[in-house]
Amino acid sequence: MIPTIVFDGVSLLAAALLVVAALHDLALRIIPNAIPIGLVCIGTLLRVHQGSILIGSAFALAVFAAAFFCWRRGWMGGGDVKLLGATALVVSPFQVGSFLVLTAQCGGLLAVTYLILSRTVRLPAPGRLGDRGTLGRVLRAERWRICRGAPLPYCFAIAAGGITLLLK
Repeated sequence: MIPTIVFDGVSLLAAALLVVAALHDLALRIIPNAIPIGLVCIGTLLRVHQGSILIGSAFALAVFAAAFFCWRRGWMGGGDVKLLGATALVVSPFQVGSFLVLTAQCGGLLAVTYLILSRTVRLPAPGRLGDRGTLGRVLRAERWRICRGAPLPYCFAIAAGGITLLLK
């Protein structure tokens, strides 16, 4: 039998992967494939340990299929689809509904935040570079995206929903 503390560490690793995915999505609007793959591996390990691999896989596949439909309609990004399905495997199958509700609530909060920012944030005058360094470049790019009405970094909502349940 594997000690419970090992699986607490695995859950922390999954939460860390979600944070990395959210930051990467903010900076580049891309979620590296290695992150959902890592989450699927962690989720499989957790589901096998808890004896819920079949139902957990079924729920994760259903979430992925629904998100894939949304992607085909142009409503979601492909990275978000993969991350949503992978995170649905990581959380307990009995928490998938709560995960989806939390993700939707966080997504709504994210959308309202970006809506407010789109009315308050302005682009700097031409020729003014502003902050330098990686963080400065990311913030300038995000300001540009907000002013142009670009897609949201929805990975933040997915990560918030998953982390809330993983660290419960």
